[in-house]
Amino acid sequence: MNMYSLWVSGALLSVLLHCSWSEVALLDSYAHGSYDAGGRCVCNVYLPNTTFPADKVEQLQIVTQDLSQSVHQQVTKISRYEEMLLTYTSQLQHLAKRVEDVESGQIYYTELEFQLLHSEIRDMEKLVVELSLEINNTIIYSLSSELTNISIIVDSLEKHDKNNILATRREVEALKKKLKACSENRINVSNSATFHPLPGSCNHGGLKDVSKPFMVKRNWRGSAYRFGAWGKDSNPVPGRENLYWVGTDNTNYFQTFRLYSSYQKLRTNRAPLSEKPLRTYKAQLNAVVLNNKLYFQQYNTHTLTIYDLTSNSYITRAQLPNVAYGNKFSYIDSAYSDIDLAVDENGLWAIYSTDQAMGRIVLSSLDNQTLAVTNTWNVPFYKPTASQGFMVCGVLYLTRPITMHDEEIFFAYDTRTNTSKNMNIVLEKKMEGMRSLDYNPADHKLYMYNDGYLVTYDVIFQM
Repeated sequence: MNMYSLWVSGALLSVLLHCSWSEVALLDSYAHGSYDAGGRCVCNVYLPNTTFPADKVEQLQIVTQDLSQSVHQQVTKISRYEEMLLTYTSQLQHLAKRVEDVESGQIYYTELEFQLLHSEIRDMEKLVVELSLEINNTIIYSLSSELTNISIIVDSLEKHDKNNILATRREVEALKKKLKACSENRINVSNSATFHPLPGSCNHGGLKDVSKPFMVKRNWRGSAYRFGAWGKDSNPVPGRENLYWVGTDNTNYFQTFRLYSSYQKLRTNRAPLSEKPLRTYKAQLNAVVLNNKLYFQQYNTHTLTIYDLTSNSYITRAQLPNVAYGNKFSYIDSAYSDIDLAVDENGLWAIYSTDQAMGRIVLSSLDNQTLAVTNTWNVPFYKPTASQGFMVCGVLYLTRPITMHDEEIFFAYDTRTNTSKNMNIVLEKKMEGMRSLDYNPADHKLYMYNDGYLVTYDVIFQM
């Protein structure tokens, strides 16, 4: 073959060749051809109208890969849902058993337990909704039906507790147990090393123990308001001997608080004396009430303030000398608790730190009229490692968390002897967050604001 040229028209390929006779014979065996006027052979080769669809094959591979990944994801999701179904089925059975116990009267629940039941039901309802969107299964509908029935039962039970009946029954049961223990000589009162001194008296050997927590109620604004403080007037004025106060918010300070004229009105949330906003200042949570006056640290400042609860007016403002503020040496999990105000049998106290003390506790007694410092002690303990502090008869007690639901009163500093000691008294909590803790010398109780719930403890003294 000497030379060739090619041209393509549609599906027709024409080839012009200068070839020998032997080459022409060979070419005829593969294609149909002819000779032109110059003696050249012209061959016509017909090709298929469609070429190999490489682009479609590539597209098919991509779709197949995406489909494979989607199938894998769905299989994984179904496997996860199966595990979750097993877990929540078990939880549902446990929840049903708890509700049965409440129905039968075997367990007396307070408002907190009802809130926990509702929370568990809501969590499971969310899962059932999620599963029903993904899986069409009779098991899902069965779970949903059971949850609905349990929710109705819990709502019905809770409505019967309009006047805190369950909490009252719980108190009665506790008293019955004490009486039974006395009758069986489990408590020998005459030989006991614990006793109850007169209100305001320090005629005892110091703190020995605390009682189990008693859940008084939830704050009047709801469980979303986890931050706050509360208590009873430590030295009430005539006519307000049973004044209780509650200040709450959903942050590290409060501006709104309520006053109640009695414990019963506080518990039933009826007829508060007033609901007052602090018009100018924000109050830190470590506030106290003394002589019908609210004492508090202004939020994120070194200024202390006295607010009269009758005239609704600010009486005195004073700066605590050298105090470190701005969340520098706060308690554990209590942001901006720079100054912790406390009241005991000896009067008003401030628990804080200074830059000079480098975080170690500075304890000062204050004049309750002028807020002037009357005396100061340097306590050999680093404040940010404690969770709360309170005063009893001139002794500073510090707490720290040991579990989610247990605090430990672990350290005591006596201002009378300038000595400290380690302790081990467990303070049980209903909820995890302890937002404030104060001692009241008038009734020898500790008042804790526990993530939106009002809790008290009886203080037990040594002889």
